[in-house]
Amino acid sequence: MSEKYIRLENSVSAAELKIYGKKYVINSIAKGILIDCEQFYYTYCCLNEENNVPFDDDKKMDEYIKKRVNGNVSSLIAVEAVIGAFAVELALKYLTFIENAAYLKSHNLEKLYMDLPDKHKNSLESKFYVQALQNATTLSANLKAIANIFEDWRYFYNKGSIGIPGFFKDFVHIICDYALMNKV
Repeated sequence: MSEKYIRLENSVSAAELKIYGKKYVINSIAKGILIDCEQFYYTYCCLNEENNVPFDDDKKMDEYIKKRVNGNVSSLIAVEAVIGAFAVELALKYLTFIENAAYLKSHNLEKLYMDLPDKHKNSLESKFYVQALQNATTLSANLKAIANIFEDWRYFYNKGSIGIPGFFKDFVHIICDYALMNKV
């Protein structure tokens, strides 16, 4: 079964393409995708800071425990995971759309990453190798591990046990920062 793509032709009318031109319409849609990505990424960063456990500072750790454990303030880890996955999903779709005028209709981060045009995939792999200490083997394994974070954490109550690989944080930051640096 072939994957389903959201294509430019399915997003706008032929009249709009004729009036505004293909490049303008592609850039307009891409900007919308990136604006959403930026908003979710900003929220992810805020949640990431809020959920950060200060292991190296006893005073901050005491405050964290009072707030989270004694103060009955829930952890926002599930929300952070879903928001981060959605931010990176939008970044990957943006990077694909600006090159191909189409993107894969999926929440699967591994599939979206593998669907990237080579120029972006190659640039990102270089960043993963240096910034996240990955190689081809670990990157492949980690992509499989985080592929379904959006759906897994959105419905975490259906899972027996669930976690977030440490690579996920690097993945979100590297991909989103890269997409935001490549604005059209």
